[in-house]
Amino acid sequence: MFPAQKQPLIVAAAALLLGALPGCSRALDIPDKPDKPGDAFVIAVERSGGMLATKDPFYAYHFTMTRDGSWKFSPRVTGKPREGKVAANHVENWLKEIEGGGFDKLTSHPKLGQTDAPFMDIIIETEGGKEQKRISLRENLSKAIDKKVIEFVEPGK
Repeated sequence: MFPAQKQPLIVAAAALLLGALPGCSRALDIPDKPDKPGDAFVIAVERSGGMLATKDPFYAYHFTMTRDGSWKFSPRVTGKPREGKVAANHVENWLKEIEGGGFDKLTSHPKLGQTDAPFMDIIIETEGGKEQKRISLRENLSKAIDKKVIEFVEPGK
């Protein structure tokens, strides 16, 4: 048996491996059908910085934006969820920036999350359909998306 001091650590490690702790999910938890028309996301981002203790809410987060400009930000480790809204033309401009940043040309690397390597899942849904890619945080596009999310969530930062 393990000493009493190590038991909580072992339980926490097991919970992490099983995904039982809040904020440890590796899958985007986006509903297939929105509650009401207009609630469907256009852009969804899941960011994971890997296995590192931090108090930075932008280290690991879930972010969605709908066509009307409503957005939701949920930090996965620390901080409070936030919601806001931008003009609808910001959504279209951001979609163009993502596409211009080479989203179509990027190769998805689904195993990044399995190795605890830092990654960003990006889902874009347009009239043409839904496309999801998992990329390294070293990609220029993931850096640009991080910057944009911070601009929405904490303007002026």
